[in-house]
Amino acid sequence: MPTVLRHGNMVVRLFAPPREHPPPHVHLVVLGLGEVVIRLGSATASPTVVRSTGLVKGMHGGRLRSSKRIMGSYFVAGRICMARQTPIPDELREQFALARQRGAEALRTEPHGRAVRFSKARRELVIDLINGCQLRMPVDLVPGLENATDADLADVGLTPAGMLVTWDRIDIDHSVMALAILALGEKTVMRASASVAGATRSPAKAAAARANGRKGGRPRKDAAV
Repeated sequence: MPTVLRHGNMVVRLFAPPREHPPPHVHLVVLGLGEVVIRLGSATASPTVVRSTGLVKGMHGGRLRSSKRIMGSYFVAGRICMARQTPIPDELREQFALARQRGAEALRTEPHGRAVRFSKARRELVIDLINGCQLRMPVDLVPGLENATDADLADVGLTPAGMLVTWDRIDIDHSVMALAILALGEKTVMRASASVAGATRSPAKAAAARANGRKGGRPRKDAAV
């Protein structure tokens, strides 16, 4: 999907159906730091920060800190506004807190890339995932790449959090999740993600298991008559 804004080391990429999953959203990428996913607003709803991975290093004095300068980034009337030392509204601070939690959960349950390359000999896209697996697929299956040259295809990269595969020369981007679904099928990917999420052992789950153990385990179900 198209790059709609470049500002220093910040890039904003737009995603919308039918190529990507709804609702329409943007990835705000800070090169070398991380990325934030923001759901676009409408006539009846305001834009919302839904996921943050690696971008926010710290909140100090009501401001958003990056490694190079203090920046505030937020949506006003559907536009991205950026200014030095911009105080963060309380609503946005709460959204970022939840977005960081969702980002951490997504790293455990959704495919993210660690490295990506184009295999010219096999004309394949090769994505090394952070869990040690590898995803390989013919580039001609990827929407937008059907007529791309080898030079275009070789200019492939990942965003800092490994959410997106990008081809800057031809302004094409796809999420790693969308590519996994394209290669493996939606049911397979969703089932695997749900399985990982269900296997996650949170402190609450561990405490409940210990409590059940002290009571002799889960209650037995009565046999059907």
